Amino acid sequence: MYTLKRTVALGLLCVAVLFAGCDLTEINDTPNTSSDARPDYIFTNATKDVAETYWGEFTLGRFGNIYAQYWTQNQYTAEDRYLFPQERSGVLNGMWGDYYLAIQDFQEVVDLNESSPEDTNLFGEPANQIAMSKIMQAWTYHVMTDIWGPIPFDEAIGGDENPIPAYDSQEEVYNGILALIDDALGRINTDADALRGDVVFGGDMTQWALFGNALKLRVATRMSDVDSGTAETAISEAYSAMEALGGPEEYEGAYIAFDSSPPYQNPVHENYEINGRDDWAVTENLLGYMNDNDDPRRSAYAESVDGEFVGYPYGLEEGPAQALYSQGGFSRPGDDVTAADSPAYLLLQDEVYFALAEAAERGFVSGNAATFYEDGIRSSMAFWEVSDEAAIDAYIDEVPYDGGNWRQSIGEQKWIALYMQGIQGWAEWRRLDFEGIVRAPEGGAAVDAVADLDPAVAVRMTYPTDEANLNGANLEEGIGLLTGSGGDSQATKLWWDVN
Repeated sequence: MYTLKRTVALGLLCVAVLFAGCDLTEINDTPNTSSDARPDYIFTNATKDVAETYWGEFTLGRFGNIYAQYWTQNQYTAEDRYLFPQERSGVLNGMWGDYYLAIQDFQEVVDLNESSPEDTNLFGEPANQIAMSKIMQAWTYHVMTDIWGPIPFDEAIGGDENPIPAYDSQEEVYNGILALIDDALGRINTDADALRGDVVFGGDMTQWALFGNALKLRVATRMSDVDSGTAETAISEAYSAMEALGGPEEYEGAYIAFDSSPPYQNPVHENYEINGRDDWAVTENLLGYMNDNDDPRRSAYAESVDGEFVGYPYGLEEGPAQALYSQGGFSRPGDDVTAADSPAYLLLQDEVYFALAEAAERGFVSGNAATFYEDGIRSSMAFWEVSDEAAIDAYIDEVPYDGGNWRQSIGEQKWIALYMQGIQGWAEWRRLDFEGIVRAPEGGAAVDAVADLDPAVAVRMTYPTDEANLNGANLEEGIGLLTGSGGDSQATKLWWDVN
């Protein structure tokens, strides 16, 4: 399934590039107001931009996977100790801006279809084009709000007409995202054509409907500790809708393909093979747990060293890190995630099952939490192409479901399954507070406010400096919408982080 769908999506991307004159970058140069703007070009390019932003060398490799503690830097460890805002202010500015540019591009597809459906129907059913764009907007907004908290939402899509948008509270953003998803799901016609240039599902609108409902599950699950009523309704609706489409087992997972050759390769691959860098090691946190339980996914997640998987201490000071690096003998990220065409994962099937396990435990849906939990583990094993059923069964026996401590059971297994989805793994630790895996950096947190936390692990990212310079008054109001009194700090918890 993994290889086939990736190939189909990549083929469609190549077709879109061919139609566009083999240069996707030209699409960004086309003004959004162009009378001959094509929705397929815009959507393909915006989707590609989301993948490159989410999966970037810095945004994934020095932020997402680092803050989730899947990886650690093996020489230059400032970001591991939470100095990312100081060291990478330009990256933060770029990440914020690139996500909003993609949201604006998806909105252009919506606007074109609403204003000229008689023209855009040449590229797919207009209602489906709108639905696909709104789902991608919802996904992008959700990533952003779970990094920063309050963000511009209601006024975000203003372009040049409103360059200084107001901020919305995270609660308002979450409710807005759910409404955006519901709007999209209500438009989907699975019997009609998808938008040409669909690099996520190759034109399969049933998969888009499943993805939209899976995203609804993700968002609702994350807010379940602070607004259980809204969460229960949304989770129940999403699960029922997925069942009507054949069930979670029919969902293939959403990811965006990279190419096996330049210029659209996996940014992690480019870091290693083109830039010649060797910055990352897989952490003791992750590999220690996997080794203790003989997890058969290790060979996909990490390289072995003389047949062993050797984790690196997370967040050492630079002197000790460099001394350890010089000795060698540690596991780097595996070929499955560093290959040129390894895709950017948006939301996989295993996450759906773990969300349903939690929902069953909370009484939001019928079904057995332990069964959903096991289904999540098996789904992750299948995705990473583990075929040894005896090894899978033995692993499940090592990590039995504990309904009396379900946050720990689900949290651990969900975190492991979210490997390479750093922002999501970090969010699930912040929300579920499972113990023992995510820990303070070995060299200590280099930010005083974070060092005062227990454990000393950052719980949000500070706002980009461009916002202070270009939208300062609204930013200050946004900071005031953060919970607690910590202000714009990596130690200030988000709205849903109440445990």
